Amino acid sequence: SSSRGGWGHRPWQLDKMQLCHETPRGAQGARCRDLWAFETQELLRRQIEKSNRVHERKCGAIATTIFAVSLSFMALTVYFLSSRESGDTAAVSAEMKVNENLTSEQLDPYRKEKELLRQAAKRGLKRTAQLASHGPEARQTAKDEGHEDNTKVQSGNSTVPTEEHSHADRPKAASPTKEALWKPRKPVSHPKEVLQKTAKNASQLEWWEKNRKPGQPWPLLFCWSHMEAFGEEQELVMSQLRGKFGIFSCNDFCVISRTSKPVALGPHPRNRSKIVSTWPNERGPDYRGNTAAGDATSSYVNAGTFLMAWKTLMASGALWDHDWIVKVDPDAVFFPDRLRKRLVPRTKPPHGPGPFYYLDCPVDGGKIYGSIEVYSIFAMLKFNQSIEECEQLPYLHWGESLFMENCMKHLNGNDNAVRDYMLVGDNRCTQADCNDMGRVAFHPQPTIGGYWGCAKVATSTWT
Repeated sequence: SSSRGGWGHRPWQLDKMQLCHETPRGAQGARCRDLWAFETQELLRRQIEKSNRVHERKCGAIATTIFAVSLSFMALTVYFLSSRESGDTAAVSAEMKVNENLTSEQLDPYRKEKELLRQAAKRGLKRTAQLASHGPEARQTAKDEGHEDNTKVQSGNSTVPTEEHSHADRPKAASPTKEALWKPRKPVSHPKEVLQKTAKNASQLEWWEKNRKPGQPWPLLFCWSHMEAFGEEQELVMSQLRGKFGIFSCNDFCVISRTSKPVALGPHPRNRSKIVSTWPNERGPDYRGNTAAGDATSSYVNAGTFLMAWKTLMASGALWDHDWIVKVDPDAVFFPDRLRKRLVPRTKPPHGPGPFYYLDCPVDGGKIYGSIEVYSIFAMLKFNQSIEECEQLPYLHWGESLFMENCMKHLNGNDNAVRDYMLVGDNRCTQADCNDMGRVAFHPQPTIGGYWGCAKVATSTWT
C-alpha cells in the first residue's frame, strides 16, 4: 500500500479492485475489471499533468528571477559607466581651466634649455666649413673666436672630462662639434695589433682613436632601441637588461618609449645603484600601412616616431663620444662584439673613418632593413647638421628604415654605403639560422623563450 497522495492505489480503489475480483466470472466481472483499469489510467494521467504544471510554474519563477537580476546588473553597470564618464569629463575640464592660467615656462620647464640647445646647434653649423680641414689653423681660429669646448678642461698634455654622463637620468644638452670629436684623450695602452703604434707616437693615441676609453672595447658603440611600454616587448627588454645582453653590452645605450614619463626597466648593468629608465618621447601609436591607399609599407608607418627619437638622441649629446651608432629592434638577438670586428677596418685608415652607413638587404641594389641599423659618427654628424633636408622627403607614409635609407643616400651618397648582406639573419630578407657565426644579429625573436633560445645556440656555436 501507499500513503495518500502518492502514486499507489488509494483505499477506495483497493476495495473496488477486491470487489471486482470477487465478482463471478462472466460479462459483469469483465466490465467491472475494465472500468477499474480505465479509472486507474485516468487517475495516473491527471497526476502526471498536475506534476508537469507544478514543474512549469517553478521553472517560470526561476527564469523570471534570473531575468530580473540581469536587468538590475545591467542598470548598475550603465549607472557606473555614466558616473565615471561624467567624472572624467569634469576632471578634464578642471585641468583645462588650470592649464589656461599657467605660463609657458610652467607648462614646459625645460623651455630655456631647449632654446640654448638650438642656439648651440646653429653656432656649430656655422663653424662646420671652417673646421672641415681639422688642421691647426682651423683649431687656432676657433680658439681665437672663443669656441673652446667648455665640457672639458686641459691638464698638461691631456684632456680630462669634467663630469660623466649618466644615461639613466634625463639626457644632458650638448653641441656636437667636430672640434670636440677631434680632441685627443689621455693616452692609455692598448694591444699592438689594434693601435699599430710607432716609437714616435707611442705616447699618444692616433687621431682615429679619439674616443677610446680605458677598460672598454673599441670601436665604441652607442646602441639604442625604441620600446613599446607595458607589454611583451617591455618584458623582453627587461630580460635583456637583467642578462646584460644585446644593446646593454654596448659601450653605452638607451631605450626610448612613446610614454609621457620614464619607465623604469631595472638596475644598470655596470652600476647596480642606478636604475635604467626609458627616455620618454610622448607620441600616439603608429598604424599599419596600406599599400593600396598609398602607404609605402604594409608594416607600421613609423618614420615620424623614429625621426622624433633620433632628434632626442642627437640633442642629448650622448652620441658624440662614440665611433658608431647602432639602432636595434627589441626582438633582434644582437652581439656587439661580432659587430665591432666588422667595423674596425672602417674606423681607422686606410678605409676609414668616414660617413658610412650599412645596407643589409640585397633588394633593389641594397636597402636598410630596420632590425639593425649601423651608422658611423660622421654620418650622424651630417644627419644632425642637415636634418631639415631629410624632413623635406615625403616620409609621412614611410616606415622608419625607408626614411633613414633615403636620408643617408641623399646626405652621404652611394659611395659611403657599405653593402653587407651577411650582417643580420632576418626572416624578411636575409634569413639565417641562429648557429650562423657570421651574423651579428638574428631577427625576429619576439618571445622571451625564443630570444634566449636563439642566443644560447648562437653563443655555444661561437665559443
